[in-house]
Amino acid sequence: TLTVILIEYLDDRLEWQENLEQVEGVRVLSPLWLIPKNKLPLYIATLPDSAEAEVLRQLRAKIVLEAGSIEPKVLTITSYDSGDGKSVTSANMAVAAAEAGLKMLLIDGDLRKGNLHEFFQLPNVMGLSDILAGREDLNGLLSRALLNTPYQNLTLLTAGRASSDPAALLSKPRMGELI
Repeated sequence: TLTVILIEYLDDRLEWQENLEQVEGVRVLSPLWLIPKNKLPLYIATLPDSAEAEVLRQLRAKIVLEAGSIEPKVLTITSYDSGDGKSVTSANMAVAAAEAGLKMLLIDGDLRKGNLHEFFQLPNVMGLSDILAGREDLNGLLSRALLNTPYQNLTLLTAGRASSDPAALLSKPRMGELI
């Protein structure tokens, strides 16, 4: 029983509570449940009638409704730990939005272990890290780095070559220009 008590005490994960409206001052729109591994990675496309896909479509609708008349331009999906599902959630949200007719650019911001290109079976030759580190014209680099996915309305900017100091790249003024 001591082990169970320690695990419970040391577990700092967020637990979902019904009617939870804010976490750390940020409005909560919807929880996303654990997705079984056999449904990954693009369950929104491979299992469109699944409960998981429906929850994601509902979340997409809530984001659009929450924004009101101002269409959201940037949506960031983040967490503090690897393996939390940022890439899977991002990819599926982008596919859901693209299928709804929204023009989407999915940017893989994991400059150490980016893997979104694998979900779409695309190469990771040139991406975000290369653009941020490059000295060439931003539009010229983007024209070579943006990849069409198999989904209409969805373009991917891969992470690019792995960086040993992603914070330095992401804090460059060029990131602001890119966004």
